[in-house]
Amino acid sequence: IPTNFRLLKNNVVSITHPLLDNEDVFQVYPLNIKKTHINKNPKIIFMSSVNIDINNEEEQIWHKYKKNILEDFTIIDQISFWQKCLPGKEIMIIHSYYKIFKILLRFEIIKHLKEKYKKKFIIVGSDWNKYFIESLPSNYNIKENNELYRGNICLDTGSLEGSSSLYSRSNQIIESGGLIIQCAQIDFKNQWNGLSDKILFTNLKNLDFAIERMLNNDEFSNNTLNDIYNNFLSANKLIENNFDKFIEKTNY
Repeated sequence: IPTNFRLLKNNVVSITHPLLDNEDVFQVYPLNIKKTHINKNPKIIFMSSVNIDINNEEEQIWHKYKKNILEDFTIIDQISFWQKCLPGKEIMIIHSYYKIFKILLRFEIIKHLKEKYKKKFIIVGSDWNKYFIESLPSNYNIKENNELYRGNICLDTGSLEGSSSLYSRSNQIIESGGLIIQCAQIDFKNQWNGLSDKILFTNLKNLDFAIERMLNNDEFSNNTLNDIYNNFLSANKLIENNFDKFIEKTNY
């Protein structure tokens, strides 16, 4: 939300942020989910942009806390971490570092998986070619992206704008029939119910475990896809409830 509008009482955001005071969140949900099966030889799919060019101060702070972050990805969503990392800094400065650290964490995850899975791991995004020459160019054709997601293991490292399990990219993966594997977000208990142990990760070790289980156990993967489908059967009603709540609050 632009600074000059930030104090307005009728602001609504679509992603929860652990550091900013965004009380009104219009939660989006996946709709019209394709019911699919895991592919015979599934690939690991990741789509995004990347830019890890940072200044010296940002690099120093990142390297100071990098080990702690790689041990538990979720600490960057904790206010206590930032109070220790950037004591006394204004919230918008912290917010800028929050986005930078998320990008750098994303890069570490992708680097790890590319080294381990090589050609089985498909990266889509023109920016990534600077680091991994086998990455595919950015593709803005939604239909083609959905086809690539469908029946494959689809990595989601979370939005740079906050910490919500369900947002544009994760919803697209789910709607296309992709088997999502996601870095745990702060609202995971509300959104994933009994799926958390199957599809969420908080460090490289349990990311590897989750991927290996999906790659080597078709029955597990297909059951998980079915569980995801069933988890959002009432998504239409949930969205209607959201509309009702905000219409009532704003008196439109």
